[in-house]
Amino acid sequence: MRTLIFLLLLTSLETAAQRRPGSHSTGVPGSDLDILNAAVASFDGTLRVLNKKRIVLEMSEDQTLTLEVNKKTLFFRGAKAISSREVGEAVIVTVDARKVANQLVAVSVRVKDPQPDRIH
Repeated sequence: MRTLIFLLLLTSLETAAQRRPGSHSTGVPGSDLDILNAAVASFDGTLRVLNKKRIVLEMSEDQTLTLEVNKKTLFFRGAKAISSREVGEAVIVTVDARKVANQLVAVSVRVKDPQPDRIH
């Protein structure tokens, strides 16, 4: 019986020692982990791939970003909501994304209209 209690105590101490300060979620809405998961980041780039499952965004010549697309992902041209089928490849877009289970998920995709050439 003493051995069993000792092993349980040792296991709980090892578990407590492995935790880093501030790295746990309390499960309470508004905790650091909940805020991080709810945060939205924006990415600008050229759309290279768009299908039912993913977006590949080219941000520079040697940097691409792959994001998940789901049925909640919204697509816009200006203020007008559009279908994902209306978005062509090689257009410049802004993608707002949220982290969900270690994957970036696209919340919205906004097509940037080309700026007309200005004559001075």
